[in-house]
Amino acid sequence: ERLLLRDALLAFGEGGLRRSVLDAATAAELALTRMLDDRLRGVPPEVADEVRRHAQGLERLGQTLRRLGVEPPSQLREVLGQVRNKAIHAGGEPTRQQARDAILLAGTLVNQAQSLRGILNLQGA
Repeated sequence: ERLLLRDALLAFGEGGLRRSVLDAATAAELALTRMLDDRLRGVPPEVADEVRRHAQGLERLGQTLRRLGVEPPSQLREVLGQVRNKAIHAGGEPTRQQARDAILLAGTLVNQAQSLRGILNLQGA
């Protein structure tokens, strides 16, 4: 996740706004997936697999985590999901502000995932 954030920052600095959004969104999705995996520890594997199947993508991961008591940032869909989707599916070029916001939000999620892991005492898991 941190390497993708680094790559997003480098792309941003070089003017690669589309790339920076895609890397930031990927880092965010990985962080959300890690939070979900941490929350599903101890759940029967077949139940955890079913939850994971329904929690695909940024928006659904966020919704699933909220149901499990984790509060990802509320602007997940607008700041990351919609901007990323325009960039990846429509070939759109985000604005500098959109790319900046995406990187900042992804950083928040990566930090939140690491904090949650510490709170749940799952280091090294």
